[in-house]
Amino acid sequence: MAELLLIKERLKVIYGRYEIFITPVLKFILALITYLVINKRLGYMENLANPVLAIMMALVNAFLPVNIIILFAAAIICLHLYRLSLIAAAIAVLLFIILFLIFLRFSSDSAVAVIFTPLAFVCHVPYVIPICLGLVSNPLSALSAACGTAVYFLLTYMTANESAIQNPGDLPLADQARSMISGIVSDKTALVYIITFAVTVVVVYIIRRLSINYAWYIAIATGAVIEIITMLFAGAALNVRISVPSVLLGVLLAIIIALILQFFLFSVDYTRTEYVQFEDEEYYYHVKAVPKLMVSATDRQVKRISRARVRAHDRD
Repeated sequence: MAELLLIKERLKVIYGRYEIFITPVLKFILALITYLVINKRLGYMENLANPVLAIMMALVNAFLPVNIIILFAAAIICLHLYRLSLIAAAIAVLLFIILFLIFLRFSSDSAVAVIFTPLAFVCHVPYVIPICLGLVSNPLSALSAACGTAVYFLLTYMTANESAIQNPGDLPLADQARSMISGIVSDKTALVYIITFAVTVVVVYIIRRLSINYAWYIAIATGAVIEIITMLFAGAALNVRISVPSVLLGVLLAIIIALILQFFLFSVDYTRTEYVQFEDEEYYYHVKAVPKLMVSATDRQVKRISRARVRAHDRD
């Protein structure tokens, strides 16, 4: 444990010293992965799917706010869908406008959640998102996760119905649009995930804010149970088939990642908890003080003693 704490402190020192360089690199990596994933799943516009172009856009995003990555990603999706179908692109633009209005109004501070949620779905680890958001953010971040979920299932619908969208036959444009909107809105699987994410984020947030020992651990465990229960019950209520082994495995991975996150963000020693009481002219204050787990590197000095020095010392 001491070695892990030492590594943690070293990483904090390194990040604090080189933050001006590390932050742009992290944003570059996040943007690049996002654009490459979009190009791989869609890729209808070959020139836009060029990896060199993705690298150039990611380099630009490295020095801009994270919210700009979302705008770039939305533009790339709409351009790819435009090559597939004008109606598909128009529906995507309309959906993104609605999502941006919701996002900017309520949860603009959780931009990373909008990006990480679709990536988590692509990596088959979506259950990580709500537990981690409940630990590090606020309940409104559930809206960001919902926006990311909607984007993922939009892409899933478009790729799954690619041939029907590209060759609609003699259907009028209004009927094509109505059919696509109906297909996207009627996807109950997306609704199951949105409900599960919202409930889990709120529960985890409430518990980890409680003034009790091991609040973060209890929040992680409770969030995992709530996530499983909500997923199964929402799936049953909406008649959506849920793979129980997949849910259990995903939640187990979410617990592991959440514990790692907890270690780096909230490592405390509850065995040394102190309760302090003091007062001023108007109030009495009762304060619970829980010290952080910290360890400092020992200053080790190694002195080399050669045989020649030992012999000279013996002669003296």
